[in-house]
Amino acid sequence: MYLYYILAAIFGLVMGIIIAARSKKMEDVVYGKLDKAGKIMNIILIPVYAILTYLFWFIAMVGLNPWGEGLKWLLSAVLAVIGATGPAFCGIGLGASAALRRKGKSRLSFLVQFAGIVGLGITFLFFWLFYGTLFKPLN
Repeated sequence: MYLYYILAAIFGLVMGIIIAARSKKMEDVVYGKLDKAGKIMNIILIPVYAILTYLFWFIAMVGLNPWGEGLKWLLSAVLAVIGATGPAFCGIGLGASAALRRKGKSRLSFLVQFAGIVGLGITFLFFWLFYGTLFKPLN
């Protein structure tokens, strides 16, 4: 299960790089203030997402109940896997942001770079809702 967490983060990083690298700037695109702010936010979000990846992993690992049985264990594992997929949203969101900016879609580019924060919110929501029932307690 822990291997999945690492592979999801690597997948998101690689896919983000591929998405950004394969996009070409269109000839008639002129960058505005929102595009410049988006570039700055991408640079700021890279280290933030790198640090938050460890938080994703911690919450997902704590959430998985390896001593559970049957359906309860299966539901716990599914929720832990969904939570551990958060780092993939980080990388793909940043790559898509760069690609959309090059196509002239400033607003969508600015919004999509926060996909990792949405993924973290979903992970926290699952942990908060199912702590002590499907997710094992910390102590």
